[in-house]
Amino acid sequence: MDEIAALRHLELYEAVVPTSEICGRLLEPRAAVINAAPRETFKYGPHLRHDLDLYTPSRGTSQNNPLLVFLYGGGFASGDKLFDLIPGDLVYKNLGSFFAEELGFDVAIVNYRLTAHGARFPRGADDLDLALRWLDERYKPQGPRDLYIMGNSAGGIHLTTWLFWPDFRDTINWLVSGTGTLTLRVGITLGCPFTWPQYVIDSKVGDSVKGYYGDEAKVKENAALLLVQKALETVPVETKWPSMLVLVSEMDPADIQDSGKQFVDLWTSFGRKGQYHVLEGHNHFSTVWSLRSGGEAEEKWARDTAKWLQELR
Repeated sequence: MDEIAALRHLELYEAVVPTSEICGRLLEPRAAVINAAPRETFKYGPHLRHDLDLYTPSRGTSQNNPLLVFLYGGGFASGDKLFDLIPGDLVYKNLGSFFAEELGFDVAIVNYRLTAHGARFPRGADDLDLALRWLDERYKPQGPRDLYIMGNSAGGIHLTTWLFWPDFRDTINWLVSGTGTLTLRVGITLGCPFTWPQYVIDSKVGDSVKGYYGDEAKVKENAALLLVQKALETVPVETKWPSMLVLVSEMDPADIQDSGKQFVDLWTSFGRKGQYHVLEGHNHFSTVWSLRSGGEAEEKWARDTAKWLQELR
């Protein structure tokens, strides 16, 4: 973790390559372990990007395993369920392998449309909604199970949009109420920017953000913190939502850390269940990219997450 700590002075985009090199050195000796996890690929919709990888534990039965749905980041413009920045397609296989083999989850890593495919706000949430409906049908023969959804960075934006944009209330209602196959217990954001400060909008990061939202005005008016505030203030008090777990890294930018805390404070002020945790020793990318390395410090956040989910479910 000392190598990651040495990158703390770098801007977000500047840390991508050196972090991938550090994590690549950790993962490559573990390639056989990572690749051993059972994995199947399925189509959940009509678009080329409407596919997902489903990981299951190699030991025992998948009959009652909780399901973790994971949405990766990439600034709305990049990313794939098999991410090639680290050789050998080890990311995001490493996350699927870890949560399946070490923590006993079924794991669905979902591809979604990027800006290069014409995706604009709130299309990422559309794709999540479609994937969740497909998964609910897919698991119907096996019977009910708990559902957890984790959105990392831009994936967290898609998750929060889905949770708090009015178009998706019907899906959320039946998933939270447990009237379908899956019962949504907790929504998890990892390194999610709940606000877009002006300095971010004016940066290189801001270019991809504006590419997804459309323009600067739409970026600001659809920030996740504003969406949740509007939803909490306007929907009936009996409206059902899952508990929320907000995770930020120790070396995440201050706006991500601060806005995540603001979200949890707002969320809990309305009587909703939520927790906020800072993941020590990690930057914006190393949390996910170092999983399955076998390092206790690198993997601690994921083991802790499993405990926090039990507290919030």
